[in-house]
Amino acid sequence: MKAFLGVVPALLLAPAFAADAPARTATHRYMIERTFPAGALEGLNAETKAKVNANNARAGVRWLQSYANEDKTRTYCLYEGPSEAAIRESAKLNALPIDSITEVPVDVDSGKPARSVAVGGKRHRYLVERQFSPGAMDGLHAAAKTKVNTVNEKFGVTWVGSYANADKTV
Repeated sequence: MKAFLGVVPALLLAPAFAADAPARTATHRYMIERTFPAGALEGLNAETKAKVNANNARAGVRWLQSYANEDKTRTYCLYEGPSEAAIRESAKLNALPIDSITEVPVDVDSGKPARSVAVGGKRHRYLVERQFSPGAMDGLHAAAKTKVNTVNEKFGVTWVGSYANADKTV
């Protein structure tokens, strides 16, 4: 108990000293679409990924995940960074193209565990971009998600997850 009482003053004074600490930069999440010539992604190995990640760190950016179409000519990449300008700077440092950047700060949970099912010996994933009128996604509750998942199951489709822009229209 005495040890606990000795720590309380330090905890109460910590905010006063925190003002001297470096400020944390807000992190934003972005979806980046890229187009590559056929074969450009064939040599993507651990060494190349390490270089990309090092350059990203210089710009304050973190590569989270990427998806590619079957012929590996289009990628859809999730990144975190302080700004769109930082994302563009990291792409420039890595000599990577950018077709479009969309900030996606909102997670829309499907209400089901994420999984990808093998179909015909292959796993198929699709990126579906949707446009909504303002307010259309407000109140997306468990019953609505269950209805979507039930319909999807009739077609052998699993909603893995979604991201949306801040106003939930894309």
